[in-house]
Amino acid sequence: MVSVLEGGGIAIRFVCSYCAPILYPVKEGSTITISESTKPMKGELEVAVFPDQSHRFLPGEKIIIRFRLFG
Repeated sequence: MVSVLEGGGIAIRFVCSYCAPILYPVKEGSTITISESTKPMKGELEVAVFPDQSHRFLPGEKIIIRFRLFG
């Protein structure tokens, strides 16, 4: 998803989902076995670019990167 922000900036947002494998030990009597399960996880990456007018002669850009992981 692409958004135009106030002040002439843009923001791009990426979203993904993934089933992460989880290994955990299970004790059955005197033996230990490894069981496998999955956990659904969601990720989000947002990149925003703004014009930076803080210097009189050299224009620049401010870049903000945000990464979130849920699960």
